[in-house]
Amino acid sequence: SSSDATYSACVTGSRSGGRLWLSPEEPPPAAADVFDDVQVVLIPKYSSYAPVTAFALATYGDYLGREFAVRSETPSWVILRRGVAANRQ
Repeated sequence: SSSDATYSACVTGSRSGGRLWLSPEEPPPAAADVFDDVQVVLIPKYSSYAPVTAFALATYGDYLGREFAVRSETPSWVILRRGVAANRQ
């Protein structure tokens, strides 16, 4: 739904599940803590709060690039899946 675009990222496939909420004013949690048991990450293309999405990508982009690969895209989301990036070496 359009309200989903307010999230900086949607983390699925984890034991806890849920959405990643970040504030540029607070220290971000470590990537390994956030994505440890995550299999799929959804990144909104049109966030209603673009600075937080940009902050999340700047903070976790290197980790996501090493551990995940783009599996597909929709008009609203980029969908990443774990494991594919590591297998492309």
